[in-house]
Amino acid sequence: MKKMSIKLKVIGLAFCLFGLSLNIGSCSEQELEFIPEEAAINGGFETLLLTLQASGRDVTLRQLGPYTFFAPVNEVFEALPAELIEQILLAVPALRAILDYHIVYGDYNAEDLAAMSGTTLTSLFGEKLQISVNGGVVFINDAPVVVPDIPARNGRIHGIGGLLIPNVPEIQALLP
Repeated sequence: MKKMSIKLKVIGLAFCLFGLSLNIGSCSEQELEFIPEEAAINGGFETLLLTLQASGRDVTLRQLGPYTFFAPVNEVFEALPAELIEQILLAVPALRAILDYHIVYGDYNAEDLAAMSGTTLTSLFGEKLQISVNGGVVFINDAPVVVPDIPARNGRIHGIGGLLIPNVPEIQALLP
């Protein structure tokens, strides 16, 4: 019986690898893409994806992780002057710092974050992000989580309605 179970799992894994399913086990991890690809598939992050490519952080977010990425949605960028976005895209070190401030190690779902209200997470940039809940909405610093829990092969994306800016004079100087 044990040999049969192992054979079924091996067959199920082979089917998963070829995009088929026998309902013998879960293929979900194989079906998920890395964070940048999941952001593209889910939509609403097109401008952010451009910043990831311009900074090279798309490569970071294709590594195993796990990572939680607090990803500003398109509307956040649409509210900024186009000249500011162009200026930030050209300032690659500042852009990397800003993006690193949006990423933490670990896979935190919305429920985890809500339970962590009043605490902090350390970003890849090295500065802390404040987690809070107000009116049932999770906030990262002052940015609300507007699209929670987009799973990825190497972690999770939470779409946020704001831009997280680290407290660095060179970066602050770029902002109006």
